[in-house]
Amino acid sequence: MSSIETVTHCACGSIAFSCQIMSRSISDWIAAIHLSIQSVTGSSKQIMPGKYGYDVNAHVQSALLRYIEHTIKSQGSSSIFSIGLSDRQMMLDIIHNAWRNNYMYWINQRPYESNVCPRLRRVHAGEYKKPSKQLDTPRYHLLCSRYPSNLPSETIHLYNAIIDSTLACVKDWIVIQGLEAMQIK
Repeated sequence: MSSIETVTHCACGSIAFSCQIMSRSISDWIAAIHLSIQSVTGSSKQIMPGKYGYDVNAHVQSALLRYIEHTIKSQGSSSIFSIGLSDRQMMLDIIHNAWRNNYMYWINQRPYESNVCPRLRRVHAGEYKKPSKQLDTPRYHLLCSRYPSNLPSETIHLYNAIIDSTLACVKDWIVIQGLEAMQIK
């Protein structure tokens, strides 16, 4: 078994990949949503636990799915089928803040160099891999310092693709849950 397969949390330790959101693990959500995003963006980039990209997805999807779950609980499942502009703006903010928090952790803590996760108080044992692209760049620092409303159009386009893909996966999940509740398979 490779060390990548032993990664069970994001590098900062705040998200367990087995964590359940709407009765699915965050790792299952990440896989489904990443596949959907790939079909929208045309990307073929693979992500896996222990890498920066997977941690970004874990932070973004955990925050976004919790917001969607709260919306469903407070407004009903049909609310997710008609997302308004204020909800979309909130989701853009959620995505950017989740990305920024993860980015800052990877820049400051360098989990691929350190072997201790401060939150979990355990040894990483080399589980986290150095990002293939340099993270500590002026471009990323600029993105990190901006409010979502001031982000470049390509970043907003990516965030909207994440929102649309996440909503599509949640809608599919709602339909499946409804059919199973009616015992129609």
